[in-house]
Amino acid sequence: MGSDKAIEKFVTANVDGKVFEIINPTYFYSCEVPGLGLGLFCHQDLHPGDIWWAHNLNDNRFVEFYYSWQSFEALKEEIKSDVKKKCYVDVETREVIVCTEPFCRVNHGNSNTANADSDESKNSIITKFIPANSQILIPYTYEAVISLVWKFEAFEKSLTLELLNNKEYLYSPAVQCKHAMDFLKNLS
Repeated sequence: MGSDKAIEKFVTANVDGKVFEIINPTYFYSCEVPGLGLGLFCHQDLHPGDIWWAHNLNDNRFVEFYYSWQSFEALKEEIKSDVKKKCYVDVETREVIVCTEPFCRVNHGNSNTANADSDESKNSIITKFIPANSQILIPYTYEAVISLVWKFEAFEKSLTLELLNNKEYLYSPAVQCKHAMDFLKNLS
């Protein structure tokens, strides 16, 4: 016999000692997006200000695991390859953060298409109304350049060997690199 208990739309998450109301993670799912691979969707309408991903590296609803850069470098190549597909590199800490399914499937949205962003606590929030079962898109400008290299083969190929070997450049925020921003701006 099934349960008649409704799933709460909002639950709480602790981020740096502050408690936030967030959209229940069980409402999110991934599915195929033509030309983009998998994307992130929600079974509920989402409104500006709704938090859909809480920045708490120890909350396994959102973060599968994370590595210091040194620990990441020590991984076997086949493990690194999988991690690169599901992670982002925090520009401040240089930690490699592997988001859980389906949150690791959120795609990039440029200034015309993005409907989410990060707030001052690094939570991911909705910026425009998103009807239920519509794709969530966030600008990847918060990521380190190296995250973009891992996610977009075309971006990697557009960089010189000198830049690909320049750790200062690779660890810098995409938002501070004209070439990265131009690339992201031109993605749909």
